[in-house]
Amino acid sequence: MIDFWNTLNFWNKVKFIFSLIGLIFGVIFSTLNWNSLEVHLIFTKMKLPLTIVLFFAFIIGIAFANLLHFQRQRKKDREQDHLDDIENT
Repeated sequence: MIDFWNTLNFWNKVKFIFSLIGLIFGVIFSTLNWNSLEVHLIFTKMKLPLTIVLFFAFIIGIAFANLLHFQRQRKKDREQDHLDDIENT
């Protein structure tokens, strides 16, 4: 571990420390919110811990953001291809 720490530059050490602090806060948050609650799905109900519900909401949010980013990037790529075609003619 000391060898790993010595290979990091200052900003990577700062990032590593903040990541550890975030991980500790995440574990504390998870243990404090482990009480079960009833989740109403479309056709059924389930009892799940709040932490798992929040985790799934987080994952769905990331997936949705990546989908929107992918669509915007595709649109920009098509516009750039169109501009390149106009310049080449």
